[in-house]
Amino acid sequence: MRTLIAVCAALVSLSVQAADTKVYQTDPYGRVQHHKPSLVVTPNGQIRPVDAYGNVQSHKPGLQVRASPVRSADSTSQKRAVPDGKIYQTDAYGHQKQQAYVVQNGKVYETDRYGNRKQQVYVIQGDTVYPTDRFGNRKPPAYKVVQPPPVKK
Repeated sequence: MRTLIAVCAALVSLSVQAADTKVYQTDPYGRVQHHKPSLVVTPNGQIRPVDAYGNVQSHKPGLQVRASPVRSADSTSQKRAVPDGKIYQTDAYGHQKQQAYVVQNGKVYETDRYGNRKQQVYVIQGDTVYPTDRFGNRKPPAYKVVQPPPVKK
């Protein structure tokens, strides 16, 4: 569940709009599994687990996503769907603990406790997150991001 939170955080929290975004697990064919535990990503980058009944588990640890600063000369990072950033573990109160993952060019890497990049664990393409093997090859889709419908004014 910890990796589920981290990967989905990287995918959506950096591009979240005004409403909370749900992240669902998928089966090997890419179909959304609404009956399994999921995640909710708030506009401020907080990621909290949700049980199978839709209740936010705010008493459990979550994650916090921090986007890397974008330089005006760096036009490639502005065009990417998922900007580079870091994902930190948090306690139940939202206090930041240590860096767990780093996102670079749509790829999610694990980090050690000092923040050094280790093995690639996921690839992000569009609104789908694919796990990777130890060589970086894609496996069947694991997670799907479902954006809330736009609010009519």
